[in-house]
Amino acid sequence: MAKLAYLLTWALIKHQRESARIQIDVADQVIVLVDEPETHLHPRWQRTVLPSLEKAIASWRDEGAPKAQLLVATHSPLVLASMEPIFDTERDALWKLDLVGDNVVISRDEWHRRGDASAWLTSNVFDLAEPGSLPAQQAITEALALLQEDEPTPTHIAEVTAKLAAVLGDTDRFWLRWAGFALEHGVTV
Repeated sequence: MAKLAYLLTWALIKHQRESARIQIDVADQVIVLVDEPETHLHPRWQRTVLPSLEKAIASWRDEGAPKAQLLVATHSPLVLASMEPIFDTERDALWKLDLVGDNVVISRDEWHRRGDASAWLTSNVFDLAEPGSLPAQQAITEALALLQEDEPTPTHIAEVTAKLAAVLGDTDRFWLRWAGFALEHGVTV
């Protein structure tokens, strides 16, 4: 991050000096492309990288520097969650790239606060059914199907409960829903 801040400051100063040297106006806009700023960063840093970069670039405005447009590509729900307090729907946009058949389709997504990183993972941005492991998703999908059955058997409920217990933590939010259903059918969770 220190290198990135230094690079941006260096580029701005070089541009200003070169503009003065060749006697042209300083550019009034600069585009900053950032590809996956979360790469190799601890989750704690992933939550601060873009807000810090945005704050640093915003401080340029005080120095008569060009306006900056940030274009950021990310696969991190933490990076997206970190932008919730500062995202301005009048100024900012969330674009989503999807693979549809053999084509990549880009579309502007409606921005709204989703809360924590898990909510981002299960949103249409990441398209995950569950934020946990694939086996946990499969067990929850089986449990959800069982919840819809008209007459689930206690044996089947116990089997699915064992599958859930093998892949979910004790504090997983799905347990609240499942425990009531299981107890209603005579199965202790």
